Amino acid sequence: MQPRDVTALALTGTETVLLVDDDEIVRTTVASMLESLGYDVITAASGAEGISILEKGTAIALLFTDVVMPGAVSGRKLAERAVEINRAIKILFTSGYTENSIVNNSRLDPGVEFLSKPYDRERLATKVRRVLDGRFKKNEPQGQPGAR
Repeated sequence: MQPRDVTALALTGTETVLLVDDDEIVRTTVASMLESLGYDVITAASGAEGISILEKGTAIALLFTDVVMPGAVSGRKLAERAVEINRAIKILFTSGYTENSIVNNSRLDPGVEFLSKPYDRERLATKVRRVLDGRFKKNEPQGQPGAR
């Protein structure tokens, strides 16, 4: 078993994350957590703003987006556009709702990664690192349903 500080170090990174969430408190809190883990974070308050950032050509390794957002560009539409712009981008969805556009018959669509709200720093760090590294676990707990 590895000492805790070695394990914690393995959950950090230096990649650039585009964080998209319409809730300012959530966006600020999560950005702070990601920055404390070593990531460069760019934030957007809407799907449309996220697309604008992506279209500028900034090298973004991970799109971390809320699924349910007001306006014409949902998290799902944002992710679709992000992949059109950058085929190598990794996508991680989050939501406090259990019934949303990425869940199909109580299962995630193939290739979709999801972190349910609420989550703590350790769960965020673990999930972000796994998505960036392409390491996924089957039947991994997706969080606590029903919270937003």
